[in-house]
Amino acid sequence: MKKSIWLILPALAAFMFACEPVTDDKEMGNIATEADLDITVQSTTPGGNEIEMINNSRGIASFWNWGVDSSPRQNVKTVLPFLGDIEVTFTGISAGGIMQPVTRTVSITTIDHPVDPTWALIAGDDPAGKVWTWDTEVAEVYGPGGFGNDKAPAWGGSALGTEQNGILLSPDDEIVFNLDGGANVINRTAGATETAGSFKFDMSKKRETGDAKDPYWSIGELTITGTQMLAGVDYYGGSTVVSTFDILALDEDTMILAYAAPGTPWMAWETCSFWMLKAK
Repeated sequence: MKKSIWLILPALAAFMFACEPVTDDKEMGNIATEADLDITVQSTTPGGNEIEMINNSRGIASFWNWGVDSSPRQNVKTVLPFLGDIEVTFTGISAGGIMQPVTRTVSITTIDHPVDPTWALIAGDDPAGKVWTWDTEVAEVYGPGGFGNDKAPAWGGSALGTEQNGILLSPDDEIVFNLDGGANVINRTAGATETAGSFKFDMSKKRETGDAKDPYWSIGELTITGTQMLAGVDYYGGSTVVSTFDILALDEDTMILAYAAPGTPWMAWETCSFWMLKAK
């Protein structure tokens, strides 16, 4: 038996050293540069507000971003609600990886395609925009209630003139949404420095109640970046800045927003925060 083992070992060693590992040395390729691109961004009509983004670049996948939305499709059409020079960002993905983003600009001089009426409800029809303030007709303009159960502060919220999370709720507070060359938002909290950012909405993101008489708790979603909503923090978690809100109500005069922390149980009387706003 020992003799057999000693005879097998040299043969096994020779076999192991004779075999080289099989490797694939094929290079992944280079990261694309702007010189590799064949992309077009243009209005579908002269100066019109429907724009198309086209990527004919060979071997390069797309990621388009036009501020209020984005898409990974090669070719995209979208209708924008504002005039001015609109910047579109393209990021290409090739075999070598993700390239540095590049930009293209398209000039919109006329609104010749119908737009979602939600834009006008939030930002008005005037380039100067629409001013929203706290709703003076309700007792509590900011406060907690049940996530999926209530549609306004219900658990001892804050009235105008009071302070919560170190923020004074003033009747002079304003937040302005406008469509002057983009989807812009300006926070004019009384006594604070004015700050500006952008906004977008998605009215497909509704929360259903299962109640045939009142099927939706929320009718859409509003996202603000670059600045904050008035008193823009979670009511009980004051260090949590809120950027994405459920829209519970929106018309010419009223906007009600809500926020619940991720993971909050739905329709279980768990806490969410509410903002009660009216058009000025």
